[in-house]
Amino acid sequence: MRSLPLAAMLTAGLLAACDDAPDRASQPEPRPSVRPAEVAAAPEPDPTLELPACESATVPERGWLAAGWRRDNIRIGPVTVLYTRRLAKNVRTGHAVRKIMVLIPPLRELTIEIAPQFARRVAFVEPTPSVWSGYAADLHPALRVKNCPPIPPELDTSAAGNRYALPLFMVIRRRSCVPLTVTRDGNPAHRKVISFGAGACGAAAAPVQP
Repeated sequence: MRSLPLAAMLTAGLLAACDDAPDRASQPEPRPSVRPAEVAAAPEPDPTLELPACESATVPERGWLAAGWRRDNIRIGPVTVLYTRRLAKNVRTGHAVRKIMVLIPPLRELTIEIAPQFARRVAFVEPTPSVWSGYAADLHPALRVKNCPPIPPELDTSAAGNRYALPLFMVIRRRSCVPLTVTRDGNPAHRKVISFGAGACGAAAAPVQP
């Protein structure tokens, strides 16, 4: 019986051992122990609806205001809500969007806010839809109007008196007497109660203490 030389036996053994060894290149690299990064809290959405650059406002023409309009409005500081008697009697509740006209002065940044306890009853919505989507995220308890440019004297021909007519779009989910607060930069806030289909409410405007 022939025997292999010792050197050949050692070489064969080494080759066999190498074939049996795991291929390190094919093994996955160990994952480093890393602490999970802290997830930043998502910022709360701004509940205030912004009306950009006064784009929805128009200069009222002569005869635009209905007869007797001075007896059918409520003034809240620099903002005048028009035809409030009609608003107190005739509203549709639910998902319908109601257009409400107000008069605002130029060169002011105004915020109109609904009292927090009434935000589920009445809210502002974007001016585009005619029906509320049904999502709470589309309802806003406050609305901010950016500075409107000065009205040229030749266009200021109506009884509104150097004020713009601005439509506000609102959803009235429940007939209510709702306090609205109007603030103007650098000035005290004013508050008055507006009836949204709830008949006579009555409340005098008064500065809101900070």
